[in-house]
Amino acid sequence: MDNNGSNNIGGDNNSSNGNGFAIGSLVCGILALLMMVSGGGAYLGLILGIAAVVLSSVAKKRNNTGGIRKGGAVTGIISIVLCGLMIFVGLLTGQIVGSAISSIEDSIFSFILS
Repeated sequence: MDNNGSNNIGGDNNSSNGNGFAIGSLVCGILALLMMVSGGGAYLGLILGIAAVVLSSVAKKRNNTGGIRKGGAVTGIISIVLCGLMIFVGLLTGQIVGSAISSIEDSIFSFILS
C-alpha cells in the first residue's frame, strides 16, 4: 500500500505528467509520415498529423518537457505541411479527383455489364 491507501504495484503510476499523451503524439506523427509515403494516404496523414500536434500540446500543458513530446510535435508538423502540400498539388492537377471519378465510373460500368 502506498501513502494514498491504494495498491501501487510496479512503481510510480503518476500519469499527470502527460507521458501517455506524448507517446500518443509520437505514434500519430510517425503513422502520419508513413501514410504520407504510402499512396493515397495524404488525407489520413493530415488527420493524424493534426492529432499528433494536439496530443503534443496536451502533454505540454501537463508539464511534459521530454523528447518524445517534441518528436511527436515535429513529426506532426512535418506531416501536416507535406500532406497538405500533396493534397493541394493533387487537387491542383486534378489527379486525386480524376482518379476517384474514374474508379467510380469503372465500378458502375462493371456493375452494369455483369
